[in-house]
Amino acid sequence: MTKADVVEAVCQKVGGFSKKEAAEVVECVFETMKEHLERGEKLKISGFGNFVVRDKNARAGRNPQTGQEIYELIRETQRYSGFTGIVISHEIPEVFQICHRVAMLYQGTVQCEGSVEEFLRSENPVVRQFISGSTSGPIQIG
Repeated sequence: MTKADVVEAVCQKVGGFSKKEAAEVVECVFETMKEHLERGEKLKISGFGNFVVRDKNARAGRNPQTGQEIYELIRETQRYSGFTGIVISHEIPEVFQICHRVAMLYQGTVQCEGSVEEFLRSENPVVRQFISGSTSGPIQIG
């Protein structure tokens, strides 16, 4: 059921509302529920159910249609077609798994470019800080 279906049902069951007025009422109800849940409060609607916001594990890098991980798809495509591609990502472990060569840009300048092994052995302080995930060093956050 969509929001438009709810609006239509309100018009039919309650009567006395134009579609526009019913849409405003439905939107107001949904907005009130949303605000309540955004504050982290439970929402209990008698005869309907209880609602609470739960954290959901991230599914970054997944094709929403197939559930296949994007990095797995890239590796398969490389293997079967021999293509060369450019991957831009902050998910470094995955990048290291699928790439033969890596480049790192910081403030518009290439800090390191080479094989994964060369990247991991780089003495560049920007690269070292990035790899370690440290908050102290030449990369300033904020």
